[in-house]
Amino acid sequence: MATRLRYWRERRRLTQMELAQLSAVGIATIRRIEAGQDTYLGTIEKLAKSLRIKPWHLIDWSESLTDRTSSGR
Repeated sequence: MATRLRYWRERRRLTQMELAQLSAVGIATIRRIEAGQDTYLGTIEKLAKSLRIKPWHLIDWSESLTDRTSSGR
């Protein structure tokens, strides 16, 4: 998700601070997500709405499936 969030934020020509203000998501949270930390679905939805995209554009499904497969789920 980190790469996708950064891609869409930069494509919309937004700084992390501007995205934080538009989405009502803390800038520290945006920084953590862009650094690779997982987040809640509600946060993804807020960010996607602010970026004018669908939430699934921010989710790397192949990464999620790989994580599940390797953990034995």
